[in-house]
Amino acid sequence: PVAARGPYNLERRWANNGQGGVEHGQTVHPAPDATRQAMARAYRTAVETLLAQGKRVILVYPVPEAGWHVPSTIAKRELGGAAGPGTVDAAWVRARNAGAVSALDEIGEQPGLIRIHPEEKICGALAPPGRCLLQLGPTPLYFDDDHPSPAGARIMLLPQLTTALAAGDARDDRGAPPNSPESLAPELADDPS
Repeated sequence: PVAARGPYNLERRWANNGQGGVEHGQTVHPAPDATRQAMARAYRTAVETLLAQGKRVILVYPVPEAGWHVPSTIAKRELGGAAGPGTVDAAWVRARNAGAVSALDEIGEQPGLIRIHPEEKICGALAPPGRCLLQLGPTPLYFDDDHPSPAGARIMLLPQLTTALAAGDARDDRGAPPNSPESLAPELADDPS
């Protein structure tokens, strides 16, 4: 899989969800257009190089950022302290991710390229209208403010990965079916002993 923190890498701005969730870090300056364009070209070149080598590429789009350290926020709220809600504004997520989504979309459709959109469930079917989930019931969907927890990964990534890998083009670059000994350990398949 190819994944990167596109919104930050392309824009060089820390997250500020407009609801009190402000990500703090080392002071950075917004990336100039030339830097953003060079980063987008680098993404495209990396993917196209792998595809040209006959690899299947799973391109993971940006994970919606929270702006809060989600487990700490849930704990504070449960203990009666001031903390943010268990959702974030979907319009903010779309705006925050727009540059990265555009850069990934510019790669275009190609054989062997699979796209995974982590926001589909947590900003769609499972979420209240106009919101993106940060937790499901008491369970945090994030390990911190922008990395999925195991539960979050199961919701954001696993269904799409399972579907993509089970699709008709589910053979590795050697032509081996998925989960066969040849695809899982090709070095053993070449061993004559």
